[in-house]
Amino acid sequence: IWYFFILLYMPVLLLAALGVSFVINGRLPVLANLAEWTSLPILFAQVIFVGGPLMDELGWRGFFQPALEKQLGKLYAGLLTAFTASLWLIPFFAVNHLPVVEGTLLTFGIHMLCAFVYERSRGSLLPTVLLQGVVRATLLFFPFLPGAVESRLPLQAAAALVLAAALAVTLMVNQDRLPRFAPLQRSAQPHPLAAD
Repeated sequence: IWYFFILLYMPVLLLAALGVSFVINGRLPVLANLAEWTSLPILFAQVIFVGGPLMDELGWRGFFQPALEKQLGKLYAGLLTAFTASLWLIPFFAVNHLPVVEGTLLTFGIHMLCAFVYERSRGSLLPTVLLQGVVRATLLFFPFLPGAVESRLPLQAAAALVLAAALAVTLMVNQDRLPRFAPLQRSAQPHPLAAD
């Protein structure tokens, strides 16, 4: 079931972002790469082995997150790993003239989902590497990045949807780990400024 989630969830979510962009903007980005859909497996393999997910996940989920889990627990280790990975990529976005805010938020959401998949797969790196590969291949294949489209709206919609999905999954799965706050209790005494 994890492989179904990994291989289909993110592409569907990112394609939904193109739909949101179309509804808001009234224009669908040019889908020039669709004619070359048979090259998608090659792009996916290239992204996995050359584009970074294999090395990224060895560092983030293979070392960093497990080290944090010993001190912070799974929830906060996953959140801190996502936050750190997002900050780590800001120079990459800036140097490559990519939208920094959208890229950072999208990265945070993706890494939160990776933390979820890593935990649910009992610490296996393969599902997180595949998830990162699917995300990166989808972002490259469809028109999200500047240069492929004239508007930042598809990337903004992708960042918003991925972040919302990551937050929803994190909240649903970690309900028992979230801090609980006692409800406010009203005082039996009237407020000193209250009218008599």
